[in-house]
Amino acid sequence: MKTVMAIDPGLTGGLAVSRFGRAECFAMPDTEGDLLELLRDVATGARVEGGDLVCVLEEVSGFAGKAQPGSAMFRFGAHVGFIKGAVQALGIR
Repeated sequence: MKTVMAIDPGLTGGLAVSRFGRAECFAMPDTEGDLLELLRDVATGARVEGGDLVCVLEEVSGFAGKAQPGSAMFRFGAHVGFIKGAVQALGIR
């Protein structure tokens, strides 16, 4: 059984996980540690169930409008990079 995890990396984004024909939604955790724990839980659950896990991460750009300061975009980019690194480190495709 394939598990699909989709991530909207924004601070008000979240994760959606589809498995066994059911979808679960999670708000974006407040800390990187909590996010890593959630990703690890999803990955562990997929492995225990003997299924394949695939992650789809929203492709984002470096521009969010004129009202956004550069520091906000830098934090957003760092957050997206953290997610990519965590997904790869957990062995999630």
